[in-house]
Amino acid sequence: MLSLLLKRGPSVDFKRISILSIWTVHLFGVIGILFWDRSLFLSLTPLNLSLSFILLILNYKERTVGFWVSLLVAFFVGMVAEILGVNYGLIFGEYWYGGNLGTKILGVPLTIGINWAVLSFIFGSLASRYISHKWMAAIVAAAGMVFLDFLIEPVAGMFDFWHWKDADIPLQNYIGWYCIALPLQLLFQYYVPRKELLFSTHLIIVQLIFFGIFNIVHAQI
Repeated sequence: MLSLLLKRGPSVDFKRISILSIWTVHLFGVIGILFWDRSLFLSLTPLNLSLSFILLILNYKERTVGFWVSLLVAFFVGMVAEILGVNYGLIFGEYWYGGNLGTKILGVPLTIGINWAVLSFIFGSLASRYISHKWMAAIVAAAGMVFLDFLIEPVAGMFDFWHWKDADIPLQNYIGWYCIALPLQLLFQYYVPRKELLFSTHLIIVQLIFFGIFNIVHAQI
């Protein structure tokens, strides 16, 4: 089945299964973290991110050279930016990663590079659906990525994803996010001609709901 997907692209049924999968995983994540075994479900975060990454790739009908270049550049640029941040306090501010995001290279989990790639593609796809001008689509998509980070930041420490040196999240973090996200979005807009919309949109919505719920819970603690 995997070989057929790589050659022909996803079927309608596979796309539906992919969408059902991410909703199911995130739903069980909310239930598990709130009512069952918080430590266990948070430790499964790398599997969740990896699943989203794989399903995103498989849901693309065309995986051109530009597709792979954009994906790999987003991964490596994201990793390098985070390595500079963790080790030297550059770009985002002074912070460090906890234990729930998996294997690290120079203090940065590999899943963070995956996350940069996934967010670049899903927000870029959604923006391009409604904005035909590539530069404008990139500007809006980069802002969308920053907004999701804005939702994640208040609960990141609680989840042992990452921790800031000071209690307050610096404005530098959001500026840094935008400065990294924008060129990645431009690369995506110009070099991935056929975007994937349906799965990408569902993945954005489910993440907004997931972290939105925990923002509400966090505010009540």
